[in-house]
Amino acid sequence: MKPDKFPASLDRHHTKLVRLYWAMRFGIACLWLWTAVTSWFLFPQEQSLDWLRRLGLTSHTHLLFAGACLLDMAMGIASAIFASRRVWQAQILIIAFYTAAIAIGLPEF
Repeated sequence: MKPDKFPASLDRHHTKLVRLYWAMRFGIACLWLWTAVTSWFLFPQEQSLDWLRRLGLTSHTHLLFAGACLLDMAMGIASAIFASRRVWQAQILIIAFYTAAIAIGLPEF
């Protein structure tokens, strides 16, 4: 590569990375928001409440379910507006918790 082309090449590379960052950030935000909307409005809530009961969460399941949906929505909003290392770490913890709960409590999935 010629020396005079090097800065322009880096600028294009940087621009591509910035676009990728925003696309990924928007995509992650959409996934969290879609999960909240789907859980609350589209998927049968009684089945979700039954799964919570099977996990041993028999008290206040409606509140726990609403809280989980709100948490998913909050993660979507935070991903879109307040992206930071702490938001990404919180998402990792939430996903790990959901995964462990399903793997241990609902192994048929």
